Amino acid sequence: MPTGIYDHSMLRGRPRSTPPWNKGKGEYLPKEVRERINESKRGKLPWNKGIKGYSTSWKGGHHSEKTKEKLREQHLDKPLSENHKKKIRTGVKRFRKEHPYSKELVKKMLRRRTPSGLEAKMISIIEKLQLPYKFVGDGKFFIENKNPDFINCNGEKIAIEVFNKFQKQKFRDNGLEGWKQERQTLFNKYGWKIIFLDETRVNEKDVSRILGED
Repeated sequence: MPTGIYDHSMLRGRPRSTPPWNKGKGEYLPKEVRERINESKRGKLPWNKGIKGYSTSWKGGHHSEKTKEKLREQHLDKPLSENHKKKIRTGVKRFRKEHPYSKELVKKMLRRRTPSGLEAKMISIIEKLQLPYKFVGDGKFFIENKNPDFINCNGEKIAIEVFNKFQKQKFRDNGLEGWKQERQTLFNKYGWKIIFLDETRVNEKDVSRILGED
């Protein structure tokens, strides 16, 4: 193959457009020629033996610190395309679907989590209206591996999720409605009612009206 720069993704995992030149030719060098070549090389050391860091392939290779710095600088001001971002999101979603977080791991991840701005607003409203609900979104309470934001503290099986519609729609595999349906089904399985409050309903008037009905 001529020397030069190649896109290796075009060479791997795809059928060749033309068969190899020696396909079907069997042993294309006569036996006596191969024996002479073997004899001439017998006892000789490979030219690259003892040369540290050299490899005929990139497997196990490492960039020098200077090269790493050059590569880093090249990408600093290079924004990702929307297509690239979409591929990253799709890959992460697929990985998380195939490797879901365990309940123990979720607890560790949430242990030091502070309430979001929307959750803090909800906490303030609950305290002001003296409603029987408490924040548990830091991993204090689970139904299977799902951690709601708030639960009733008077013994009633009522949970509350506060959320931003745009974020749920964009970053959940099944979108906003799919996320709500999945959670509703799971919580109902254990006799729990779940109330969903998006950012437009986290205010004193709506919270008082909605939670006052339960």
